[in-house]
Amino acid sequence: MKIQKKLLISIIITLVVLSAYSLFSSNDDSKYEDKNLKTETSSSTSIIQDFVYASEKSINAVVHIKSKIIQDELYRYYDPFYDFFYGDGYRYFNNPKEKFASGSGVIISNDGYIITNNHVINEANQIEVVLND
Repeated sequence: MKIQKKLLISIIITLVVLSAYSLFSSNDDSKYEDKNLKTETSSSTSIIQDFVYASEKSINAVVHIKSKIIQDELYRYYDPFYDFFYGDGYRYFNNPKEKFASGSGVIISNDGYIITNNHVINEANQIEVVLND
């Protein structure tokens, strides 16, 4: 019992000392700052001009891609009347559904190769590419 009491008291004292140290220690991070750090500022007009230039050069390379997906949905349901007269009460129906996907792409070569994300054209039956022109 005496050992447990001494252990508990020493743990409490250790926690109090560590808490006091962390509370009163200085959080002065200025000694770690680089005194010779140079920052260059550029005018906002040059950044805007660079953005405009990049946009003008790349606007015709970006395309809009539309894709049409026709999915055949085969589903069944149980019909008790059909089962009574004809047997096998499960009836099967094929219900095609049209789904549409849309996204962007980028023309990467002069002969018209376009890159885009897979989910835009995955399982597509029809793909339409709209150019900026």
